[in-house]
Amino acid sequence: MNKNQLGKIIKEIRLSKKWTQKDLSKKTGFSQNTISNHENGNRTIGNKELQIYADAFAMSFSDIQDKIEIKRNEQITVLKRKVIEHNQNRETNLKNKLLEVIQKDLSYLEVHYLNNMYNFYELEKEQNDNLLFISVLIQQLNQHKGSKDKEVYDDIIKDFDDFLKKYLEIK
Repeated sequence: MNKNQLGKIIKEIRLSKKWTQKDLSKKTGFSQNTISNHENGNRTIGNKELQIYADAFAMSFSDIQDKIEIKRNEQITVLKRKVIEHNQNRETNLKNKLLEVIQKDLSYLEVHYLNNMYNFYELEKEQNDNLLFISVLIQQLNQHKGSKDKEVYDDIIKDFDDFLKKYLEIK
């Protein structure tokens, strides 16, 4: 747990007892400035200091460690929930996009193109840099395909040709 989170726990306990920092200062011997720095994460709380806080709060060291563990588990739970939601949203978006593709009347060339892209993706899963570079190039090509700036489009085509030559080891 980082020093900021530990400081927040100290502050929560202090506030639950309806103590001011001055009250806690009298019980611990720490200056109000030190307590403020601890609570705001500006200063690390060592085990000796944590024991002094525990004594002032009439708690055991393990009681404070239990609070730390509870807080850590809460944070892990929130993080897991966010990751699950993010993955569900990505999966839902992907499914919706695939449904849109399926519902379209694709030409033979479009089906062939999608099949080739899928095969390439399966072969290149491990090399994320190649996939990222290609996806950016394809997006740029698509974006500039109909534009009047032929020079930009030609530059992108050149970058793509250079990449393919390097990838296929062609001089």
